[in-house]
Amino acid sequence: MYNRSMTRLTAIARARVQNGELPCTNNPSVWAGPGHDKPCSLCRTAISMQEIAYEVELPRKADFAPQMLLFHIDCHTVWVVVCSEQPLASLS
Repeated sequence: MYNRSMTRLTAIARARVQNGELPCTNNPSVWAGPGHDKPCSLCRTAISMQEIAYEVELPRKADFAPQMLLFHIDCHTVWVVVCSEQPLASLS
């Protein structure tokens, strides 16, 4: 299980959003279910089968398949908050 403070997660999210490594979007599709030991898109720590994973589908661009992001519950919350701080024009 991951163990990061919300302050640290927020700093990571802001940096990754600002450098384009972690995208933001308006109204993504979101599902929740058990983790599958895949890494979280924010903290990069595996989301165990005992934890809830949030799966976020970003809108499809051109003919490419939609991009999927996976988050721990806290990481998803931080991502949403950090993305809400971004100017609307910068959201896809």
